[in-house]
Amino acid sequence: MREDSNTGNRMRSMQSSGIECGKAVQELGLNAEIEKVTGIQDILKFEILMMPGLVIDGKVRAAGRVPSADEIKQLLVADKEAQ
Repeated sequence: MREDSNTGNRMRSMQSSGIECGKAVQELGLNAEIEKVTGIQDILKFEILMMPGLVIDGKVRAAGRVPSADEIKQLLVADKEAQ
């Protein structure tokens, strides 16, 4: 799982996004790596134009908002079932 964001005015959103990702992973009992990406070139590779963004297994799953832990859990479960 990749958590993509930028710095500056979005710091609170970035922190909230990371916290929500951590909650979701912990509640599901998953062994997952949460990576905070701040480099603009790395972010643009995913075509994320509004921060923060959430990328799970290389797919953009949310951008421009902080999804709740429950929403992230649903995304993680759906991705796991699709594999």
